[in-house]
Amino acid sequence: MYFVGESSGYSEMGALAATVAKHVMPGVDVWHFTDEHTPGIKGCHVSRMERHAPLAVFRMQHHQIPGEWLFIDVDVLIAKDVSHVFDEPFDIAIARRVDGDGAKGFAAFAEMPHNMGVVFSRSPAFWMAAERELRTYDAERRMWMGDQLAVCRLINQFNARILPGAYNYPPHTPEVGEAAIVHLKGPRKKFMRTIANEILDTEFV
Repeated sequence: MYFVGESSGYSEMGALAATVAKHVMPGVDVWHFTDEHTPGIKGCHVSRMERHAPLAVFRMQHHQIPGEWLFIDVDVLIAKDVSHVFDEPFDIAIARRVDGDGAKGFAAFAEMPHNMGVVFSRSPAFWMAAERELRTYDAERRMWMGDQLAVCRLINQFNARILPGAYNYPPHTPEVGEAAIVHLKGPRKKFMRTIANEILDTEFV
């Protein structure tokens, strides 16, 4: 997962996300991608890079690691074991956004049909290409949201597996239903602890 800055709220969400991931998929290694200053998230290994680029570019640089891995935002909870996604060949696998997830304007569905808060990856080359694409954008997009736009524009140039919305589901209530991965973005963050406690079948401390 990725997080920079010293916000205690985001750090707590990251710790909760890590705890749930390790509960649902025992033995999984959870890493916190961050800069050289941010305190590491409890329960995670920490991968640090010196930040010499705008935030969105920095994220793309951090993604250029080899191997098979699943990236999640700090406000994401893995509700079911999703390791089977790697049974199929792909460079990246990403969910199609659920219509009505609330995004508007620049981030609306037509421009960005995929949300990169959940991405499965096998291809450093994809993220290198995403960084090159992102660096052609204006300063605002190189700081925020341009990384998601670059991902959406590039997936047709790679072997991309498009997953159903249940793999990046933004719930409107604390009910998870059949979702495999839930994304508590925006005002949905208020549901995060309730959903996590349900998955863990205990009270998270």
